[in-house]
Amino acid sequence: MTREEVIQLFEKLGVFQAALTMLSYMYNAQSALSISMYADMNEASKASTTAQKMANLVDAKIADVQSSSDKNAKTRLHQEVIDYINNPRNRITISGLTEKKLTDDQVKEKMQEYLGKFSGNSSSSYVEYVSKMPDFSAQRIQTSLTDEMGAGDLQTVKAAISAKANNLTTTVNNSQLSIQQMSNTLNLLTSARSDMQSLQYRTISAISFGK
Repeated sequence: MTREEVIQLFEKLGVFQAALTMLSYMYNAQSALSISMYADMNEASKASTTAQKMANLVDAKIADVQSSSDKNAKTRLHQEVIDYINNPRNRITISGLTEKKLTDDQVKEKMQEYLGKFSGNSSSSYVEYVSKMPDFSAQRIQTSLTDEMGAGDLQTVKAAISAKANNLTTTVNNSQLSIQQMSNTLNLLTSARSDMQSLQYRTISAISFGK
């Protein structure tokens, strides 16, 4: 409400009734905000639990690799974890995974793609074009989430998910503090309304007694 609207309210209803109306308005607004924040906190809490579950699944994979007698042991992520990371709603970015060589099939695919782009019309130009073909077998690409991973890459994935879980936990904790503050404000507004009603009653009684 604007300052002018508040003044008009007091002029129309009188001091006591206008004050009670204002307190009710403030209580309802604060209550609606509290409900909305609680709903957001509940969603963040569920999301935090899910993120922690995913981090634990990755941690189990790390333990499997580290306990292996093969120092180069690798394993794949649970599909559930991959789906979780790939879900855009979760906003998780994995960076820093190691690079790997192309597989034989990937090299063949690159070669076929390169040769398919030849646009010349003579054998000599074709030979020259082929001679300039990049050495695709030497190229490296970043490890993908569906590839087998060593402990280092698994740690990278876990760190990204754990960061998400920690951020959500912080959001929940901050929301709890805000809701507690709002609860205190609601109690104060309830008390103020009760005091105002008592004052109104005493004032009316005093006026009636004076008559």
